Amino acid sequence: MPLFRGRRLRVRRAAVPTARLSLLLTSLPLLAMAALAMLQMPEQAWVWAALALPGLGLNVRVHQHWQRHAVRRVMRELNQAQLAEQARQAQAVAEAANRAKTDFLSRMSHELRTPLNAVLGFAQLLRAELPQQQGTPHRHLDHIERAGWHLTELIDDVLDVSRIEAGRVALRVSEVSLRAVLDEAWEMSLPLALARGLRAEPRFRSSADLRVQGDPVRLRQVVLNLLSNAIKYNREQGELRLELDAPDGRARITVSDTGLGLSAEQQTHLFEPFNRLGREHSAIQGTGIGLALTRQLLQMMGGEIGVQSRLGEGSAFSVSLPLAEPGAAALPRGRVLCIEDNEVNMLLVEQLLLAWPDVELLKAESVAEGLRLARSCAPDLILLDMRLPDGSGEQVLQALRADPGSAGLRVVALSASAAAEDAQAARAAGALDYWTKPLDFERFRQDVSRLLSSTPAAR
Repeated sequence: MPLFRGRRLRVRRAAVPTARLSLLLTSLPLLAMAALAMLQMPEQAWVWAALALPGLGLNVRVHQHWQRHAVRRVMRELNQAQLAEQARQAQAVAEAANRAKTDFLSRMSHELRTPLNAVLGFAQLLRAELPQQQGTPHRHLDHIERAGWHLTELIDDVLDVSRIEAGRVALRVSEVSLRAVLDEAWEMSLPLALARGLRAEPRFRSSADLRVQGDPVRLRQVVLNLLSNAIKYNREQGELRLELDAPDGRARITVSDTGLGLSAEQQTHLFEPFNRLGREHSAIQGTGIGLALTRQLLQMMGGEIGVQSRLGEGSAFSVSLPLAEPGAAALPRGRVLCIEDNEVNMLLVEQLLLAWPDVELLKAESVAEGLRLARSCAPDLILLDMRLPDGSGEQVLQALRADPGSAGLRVVALSASAAAEDAQAARAAGALDYWTKPLDFERFRQDVSRLLSSTPAAR
């Protein structure tokens, strides 16, 4: 018995070190992985160390606890990785859908703007040709133009949805007469004010005209939004005032009403998007985004907006803008090349430039003809349609820039597409500016005059 027991004891003593040695050898790769993880992925190192713990002689129960904890950690991180991948895929799908939407809106805008350019263009030509004393035809033309520009603005609003979502709003800044902007916005808002029985006072008409640097379309949008709010939230038989002055060297537009007014708490949330300040359940329609967009547009033009209001007494919204630097207007003269395949659009440009006898117009209906005239005649300004029968406007721009003889020519892109991506592509290809159709005659003349007068032709 003693020998038998001794042998059993010796076997046990021999077995234990052998098992430990085997476990240690098994744990060495895991320990190596833990060391490597500490260098490359420190947050994962403890997982490999936990799996290698038996080789360090730790108690089995402790080791099992760490192993379970390690497995749970690995599973949790795998789940997080799966969720991150799902989020990435969802974002990719959303971006693809947004690109498809933007492409659709761009194509729709182009198809609608092309006939609108003809409608509005010839309406403006007819107005210029009719004697001023013929009142009825002029009133009919007023209706045509208002309806056409209103439809154009609706198209722009649809495109603005995608631009706002992307955080981009394009501005075309020029010197603007505030009197003209206010007068137009006032006339558009007056019928609604009179329908509500408001006493409307256009006090800005007794003030001196002020000129600022801004986008006239966006400035009108700002004033229209403030007037619309003053009319909607006014009381029946209330007052509406639009004023213009220039305190402290800045132009100030003030829209006042005698309506509901705003509490101090409401004023703190006034410019939050989609916040209607508790009036979303009232009969007054609105989205709550108008003032937020108004402030964003003003900030982009160097302006500010403020409000003074008392609950139940009315509100006064004030917009301030920096005044434009005074300068003398130069007479337009020079040579203009218009590359346009649409006969109607070419005729409109020709009629517009006829008023300037010192401006020569060259015409081209294709890429090849346009490049030939551009290289042989060296025009002072090129008006380039971006969609031509034998190529694109981008191809024309690239060919001009590749030739040292024509690389310095100034080119303005003309297009019925108002998509920001198209404008960026044209400017990236070398266009000086990007003008959208339908053309606003007054603005077109101002821009062409500015570009030609900046480098007078010596001919």
